[in-house]
Amino acid sequence: MALMVTHEGLPIGYEVFPGNTTEGKTLQDAIEKIKMRHQTKRVVIVADSGVLSKENIALIEDAGFEYILGARLRKLPNEWQNIITAQNSEWQKLAKDDNVAVYNYTETCRLVVTYSSKRAHKDRKDREKNIEKLKRKMSESKNPKSLISNYGYKKFLTIDSKVEIGVNQEKIDKEKMWDGLHGVFTNSSTEKNNTKKILGEYHGLWHVEESFRIKKHDLRTRPIFHWKPRRIRAHIAICFMAFSLIRFMQYQIQQQLQESYSTEKIRSELCSIQDSVIINQLDNSRYVIPSNPSDDAKKIYKMMKKKREITPFKLINK
Repeated sequence: MALMVTHEGLPIGYEVFPGNTTEGKTLQDAIEKIKMRHQTKRVVIVADSGVLSKENIALIEDAGFEYILGARLRKLPNEWQNIITAQNSEWQKLAKDDNVAVYNYTETCRLVVTYSSKRAHKDRKDREKNIEKLKRKMSESKNPKSLISNYGYKKFLTIDSKVEIGVNQEKIDKEKMWDGLHGVFTNSSTEKNNTKKILGEYHGLWHVEESFRIKKHDLRTRPIFHWKPRRIRAHIAICFMAFSLIRFMQYQIQQQLQESYSTEKIRSELCSIQDSVIINQLDNSRYVIPSNPSDDAKKIYKMMKKKREITPFKLINK
């Protein structure tokens, strides 16, 4: 599924592709449909490193679009790795404890590398946690097979008694050099001298990632219990409508109430509003006792310009 959203995460449209369609093909189709449906003067494709390939970049450039793509810094040629990890005079202050460097990677492409002290701290903590876990496993068992997480491969291994296992400190030291570093490739000419704008556009990807999480988990788009394309598309269309409604509700809450409500919170608050019906057994008359909404539920009703009466009343049959 290809999903298009605005800067605020509001849905614009979507496309559904067969599961066996390659990523390059879906990108090409998406680009063609963007050009056909939307009379846009400028398009910037923002994506993580999963889209980064020579073929995809060529597709974007041939379409006349710009791009901001996540870079796999450790996969770059050695000369570039040495330049990036050196943190030389090219680095400039971006924010408190954060630096940035911009390199001309090719004639049309720039490489923007950032260093974040918070990211470096997280990288270091994650690595230390993994190393401690590895050392604990090594101390608990002398069998090298116990260190292999994929059980399906263990049956193919033959290990003699001469095998020695230890922690490679040299590789750990090399790993430390990448702590806090992140990079993006871009050919954007409009933001050529506005590094913060480029990074802000890339960080906006969390809207798309959150959107897919909402569709998958909160709205239960998957798994899909259909096999005919028509039924699958109908199921996804219903899920997309539900997604659009919840997204616009979140946006209205943010704009009017200056608060952020998750989809789960909105659903939970609205589901808590119920009416109890009491039946008088003498004459079968029925009375409705509305539940008292929470403060958050009242805010949602007010934002939607709906009134919630909590006074009990008699239910009259018509």
